[in-house]
Amino acid sequence: MILPTAIDFAALTVGASLGASTRHIISQNATKSSTFGPLHIAKINIIGSLLLGTLAGANKSSLLLPATVTPTSKPPNFLPNPRLTLLLGVGFCGSLTTFSTFSMDMITLLESGKYLTCLRYFALNNVGGVAAAGVGYFGARKLLKTWGALRVMK
Repeated sequence: MILPTAIDFAALTVGASLGASTRHIISQNATKSSTFGPLHIAKINIIGSLLLGTLAGANKSSLLLPATVTPTSKPPNFLPNPRLTLLLGVGFCGSLTTFSTFSMDMITLLESGKYLTCLRYFALNNVGGVAAAGVGYFGARKLLKTWGALRVMK
């Protein structure tokens, strides 16, 4: 078992605190203005999926710094420090999105007999979240590939 270092733990803690705080602020403001309570959780989950997909796509881009990449070298990461991945990906995005709240919203909707609303909420979270992650992932890769090609032409 690999245990995190104190710095890894600190990065994760800061990211998680910021993500949870952001979700709480959005939830507090949305609860006051929304007629459908759990809808803001779906929006938060979709935004978090978009952010995490963007980070993952940027990290997977092999053309981020093409001038420094040789055919035999490993492509550089967008987030070269693994602690940034802990801070932004695992910490912030992990705390911003919330499966447990989504699950309890589903139970509450089912218990109150709002079956169609529950089904729509389920679809919005799942289809919307995967679609947003895909847009972020492939969008970041395309953007960085284009940016990398422009750098090579200079």
